[in-house]
Amino acid sequence: MTPKICFIFATLLAAVVGAIAGPIPARSAPTYDALQGTLPQAQGWQLVEDISPPMAYPLGVTGGALHLSTVGFASSGLAGGGVWWQRSDMPVDFSGDFWAEVSVRIVSAPNHSINGASGSPRPGYALAVFDVQGRVFWIGLGSAEIFLSNTLFGQYGSSNTVTKAFNTTDAVHLYRIERASGGVGAALRIDGSIQLQLPALGVSENNGPLVYFGDPTYWANSESYTSQVRFGMGVVGVEPTSPSGALSARVVGSPTARPGVFFHSGEAGTLAFEIFDTTGRRVERAERDVIASESGTFMLGAGHHDGVYFYRLRLAPASGRASEASGRIVRVR
Repeated sequence: MTPKICFIFATLLAAVVGAIAGPIPARSAPTYDALQGTLPQAQGWQLVEDISPPMAYPLGVTGGALHLSTVGFASSGLAGGGVWWQRSDMPVDFSGDFWAEVSVRIVSAPNHSINGASGSPRPGYALAVFDVQGRVFWIGLGSAEIFLSNTLFGQYGSSNTVTKAFNTTDAVHLYRIERASGGVGAALRIDGSIQLQLPALGVSENNGPLVYFGDPTYWANSESYTSQVRFGMGVVGVEPTSPSGALSARVVGSPTARPGVFFHSGEAGTLAFEIFDTTGRRVERAERDVIASESGTFMLGAGHHDGVYFYRLRLAPASGRASEASGRIVRVR
């Protein structure tokens, strides 16, 4: 693939998982988590840079998010640059359940951007997943538009690339590519709700599995803050963890009323609270700044249906490694 197209695919691959059996949740998926305070390459991802002419660009982890800006690059197709992260260590197969998700806030990215020569979509920020046969589903994010496609060489408005107006700049949103209902094709969920669907697979366009995220093209630039990337196969839950000295948690309240999770933080930092359903889909997220020895409670949101959920608390201190506590929570009304 030439530097003009600069589409070498990056990021996410994820986890081997099994169905939830009884009280034992499935294993959590491979992840990039910015709350750990490190770049993706320190967490098993490969950094890919394709920049012409070579130049520096803003990159770092700040406030629990990976900041990347390529807005200083040219975007002519002949000159420009792509910066993304990828991995290929997970044999995703679109013939079974699969998913890939990214939590990100876009600061700026062009809408409806294209390869000027072919007319194919070339977004400033993308998440793509290829399966073992080299087939792809991927999403592109503009500031006010999103798309889902099953080919790298599609056309806006065609059967292979569907679009929707959406504000990607107002907050961190969770974008999740998953197997479509009925088993063929893919759906895009945003913050838990299906927004786009493609009922068909594309042709092979890569030599085996690959996941990537970031800015992969010479034709568009972006600025973004990525919080987390996960991907995998099957049904995914959250692995229970033993409390550490820095963070402990337990479920409180009644399953028939409104249960919650009580926490005690041994260190100051940013504490993130996440709720997942039994498919591994994140359905709730909140965070707060805490001081050392602070205790408190996160309550389960009122809009959830009856059933089993999994919580995860992550404490990102000002220095040092993040701590985590997780477990199961039940809602019965």
